[in-house]
This record gives sequence, structure tokens and C-alpha cells, in this order.
Amino acid sequence: MGSQSENWMLDLPVREAPSSSKALSPWPSSRHVKCDEARPFCIRCRKGNRTCSGYYLDSVAPASLQLSSAPVDSCLEGLRLNRHFLHHLIPSAAAEFNCDYWRYYIPRFTLTVPAIWHATNALSALMWARIEANGDVAAVDCSKLGKLAVTQHLAAIQQVLQLVTTHRTLSRQDKTIILVANFFFCAYSGHPGNLENFMALHKKTVRLIRDWRFWEGVDTSDEAMHLLFLTISYARIQEESLLVTADTPSDDWQEALAYLQERPLKSILKAYVELEMVWISLHAILEELLAQSSTTSVDIAVAHMKRASLQSRFLLWEERYLSLIYSTKNIHPLGAAALSVRRILTRICFEMRLEPFEHAGDETRWDPFDRDFTSAWCVIEEALTAGTSYNGDAPARFGPSLRISLQFIVRFCRKHDIRHAAAALLRSEIPKSLSTEPPTGPLLVESIIALEEGHWDSCCQVPKCRRGEFICNWHRVAKHSVPKDGKLGDGHDGDEARDIGAPSSETPKIYAAEQYGAHTSSRDVSMPQVSRGFDGKSSH
Repeated sequence: MGSQSENWMLDLPVREAPSSSKALSPWPSSRHVKCDEARPFCIRCRKGNRTCSGYYLDSVAPASLQLSSAPVDSCLEGLRLNRHFLHHLIPSAAAEFNCDYWRYYIPRFTLTVPAIWHATNALSALMWARIEANGDVAAVDCSKLGKLAVTQHLAAIQQVLQLVTTHRTLSRQDKTIILVANFFFCAYSGHPGNLENFMALHKKTVRLIRDWRFWEGVDTSDEAMHLLFLTISYARIQEESLLVTADTPSDDWQEALAYLQERPLKSILKAYVELEMVWISLHAILEELLAQSSTTSVDIAVAHMKRASLQSRFLLWEERYLSLIYSTKNIHPLGAAALSVRRILTRICFEMRLEPFEHAGDETRWDPFDRDFTSAWCVIEEALTAGTSYNGDAPARFGPSLRISLQFIVRFCRKHDIRHAAAALLRSEIPKSLSTEPPTGPLLVESIIALEEGHWDSCCQVPKCRRGEFICNWHRVAKHSVPKDGKLGDGHDGDEARDIGAPSSETPKIYAAEQYGAHTSSRDVSMPQVSRGFDGKSSH
């Protein structure tokens, strides 16, 4: 005990020996503790009413980031695009659990890896060209930026192809470079609104992760875990925010989940990755069942067996997660809320009743979970309030994982007030796009709610819609398919399922189709048109 107290005293800037009470104190008041900029807030600075100065990046990158020994051959235009990417796009990235990735790893990647340098410059030029000048004298020619985007994109592809062809066997670093480049290729293709290209590129990235068993390197490589987080979360963000269900069920991640759960759970990021794998695998089971035109008792039994096997993984995750949060004290409220809300919604999907098989797609299966949806919404409200108090005057904003949960509540919650509150929060919290087009998520949310709740007084179904309480299966919109052209349109045959995709420059009609329940045949349902003026407000 004496040697420990002597070593503790050596760290103190005070020369005289402290009293016995100070020697036993775990946090001496005179000890200088640096702030933690990687977290959105610093508890010590907040309690002391001090301005958080934070850590600053070292001049030398970690060993895991030494991916290239030669500096990137850059030109003046490339440097300008890189500065725009670092100063405008990086701060706007949603760093929910991976602040270090966007603040540290991606800037290092751009300066050390030619493929990432060109890929980020291509995205930077594309986004820069779509910003309205607004009288800015420093604005550059948009057509020139468009050409730069194409040139940088081709250069990035050539760098990746060169990496693949020159190495007979790819190292872990080579695979990391390819996956990071693919992530920005997806962002580049998805930004103009081509949903099909985005989903196709993302599926190729997922296929690479599976073929390489990339999750086996997350314990030895920090950026590998961040890449795994981005890959498995961002496709669901697109599907959920556009209310889109792909033609085939989502990928099953139980193999990767089993591998990760054999290792200790040491970070909130890894906890979210494991829970997201459970979420995606569970939805693959339910979507495969509910997408069938008719179900049998055998189909229900198979779904029960698959879900029970996955539920054991979820219970193990809960046990590991509770141990982690007890040992990790400094967790941002929005990050903790994202995990808590997703945990509640995952439990709902496990407990949801599938039988009788004749009504497997009946929307009333969500009725017993009003209390759970209320609990999830209370967690969100408390987290947003806590986030505002932690950040002072800065508004509390949520990240991708919480947005997926809000979309789930909007689609399936049967309580009128909670559903509308979640939809209102989505409309207010969708990030401001650098594009001139209106955000897709709020438009679809408003249109689908208007369709579903527009027949309360005229519904003739049995059971019929009841204002503020119930929406019948005939008027419930639950499933859509991805269009081939990635855009909305009117050219469909009467018997085809209507598609919902990314918006074009004009605001066309929105169609909903193939609803769950007893009525499985596709129906022609024209949804009310939503237009947005220059003030950003919606009008029906």
C-alpha cells in the first residue's frame, strides 16, 4: 500500500506530501487531466464549468495506418478537393460510435493511400458541384467540378485495379484499402439518386467481407471494426429510410456473430456491431416468411426454429452488453440510447407472435407491444434532452442507428401519438443535404402516413380503420421493392407491384404495393403528392 501511494504521489504537481484523505482519493483535485476530444462531451470539464480543449492529433500515425510509404502525388486541384473534404464533409459525417474513424483514420487514409485520396476527392468534387453558390465569390465552375469528379473517380478505380493485379495475395492492409475505397464508391454512386447502383456496389462490398472473412481481423486492426460497422449499417439505413425491402432477404450474419461472441466485448462500437448483426439476421428470417404470398404451418415452424437459434445469440449479447456498460462509465447519451432502443425493438421482433399461419402478415401482431414502443420512445426523448444539456447550446442530433429505430417505430408502431412524434423527429433531424433535391426520407414518411390515415372515415374493411387507434391491413403500407432504374415513375402495368425508389429532380407520384395480410395481390394505390417549396416546408 505504501509503494502504491508513493507512485501515485509522483504524478501530482504539488510538492508537499498530501494528506491521508487525498492519498486515498482516486481523483486528486490537483492532478491535471487532459480532455477527451474523441467524445462529444467531457464529464470533468462539464462538471467544472470549463471549456473542453480536447486532445489533438499526433504528427505520427499509428502503426496500423502506415499503409503507404510514399506520399500521395497531388496537384493543386487535388489539394483543394482534399481540403474541402476534410473541412466540410468530414464534420458532417455521422460519427455515432466511430468518432475516431472520421476524425483520425479517414484523414490519414486520404494522405497515405492514393486510391482513397482519389476516391474522397471524387466525392468532394461531386458534392461541391451540387452546392448552390448563393453569391459566393469563391464559387468555382460546377461543370469543371463535375469533370474533376469523373477524373478522380476513374483514377481511384485504376489504383484499386492496380492493387489487385500486382499482388498475388492480398494482405489485410490491401483488403482494408479496397473496402474503404468501395465505401466511397458507394457514396459517389448513391449521391445523384441512383439507388440501384448504390445497392449493387454495397452488395459487392458485403460479398468481399464474407469471402475474406474480414471480421476475423477486427481484434488486431482498429479500422477493420469501423469498416465492419459502416458496411453492415449503411445498407439498412438506405432500406429503412426509403421504406424499401430488397428483392431477396437481407444477408444473414450469424457466422460472423458467432465468431465475434467468442471474443471479449471491450467497446461500445463492437457491441453495436454485434447487435446490428442480430437485427439483420432476425429481419432476414421475418422478411423471408412474410414476403411469401401464402404461408403454411411448416413455414411457421421453420421460422420459429431459426428465430430461437438466433435468440440465444441475442441473450448472450445482452449479458455481455450489460457487463460492458457497468464497466464503461463515460458513454454519450445518444450512443447509449441507440443501443437501448434497438435492444427493445429487437426483443419485440423475437416475441412477436407468428401463428396462426393464416394471418402471419396481420398487422395486429404488433398490438401487444404498445408498452414496449412507449418505453423505446421515452428512451429517445430522455437521450435528446440529455444530449442538449451535455452539449450546451448545440442541438442534440442522433446518428444512423437511432434513425433506423425511428423508421421502424414509424412503420410498425400502432400508437398514433408515438408514431407521429417519431415521424416529426425524423423530419426535423434528417441531415441537410448538399444536394438541391429535397430529402427522400421525410417525403416518403409523410406520404405513407397520409395514405394510411386518409381512410379513417371511409374505410369499409372488416375490421375497419378507427381514427387514432387502428389501420386495417388494406390501407397499411409495409413492403416495397427496389426499382430497376432507381427512380420513381408512372410507367407500370396494372398487375405489377409498385416501386418506391430515390427521388428525381421532379416530384412524381409515389406508389405503394404488395401489402402484408390477407390481401396479397398487388393493388394500384396512388399516394398523395408532396412538394417542397424554397422555404423547405412541405405542402400537400
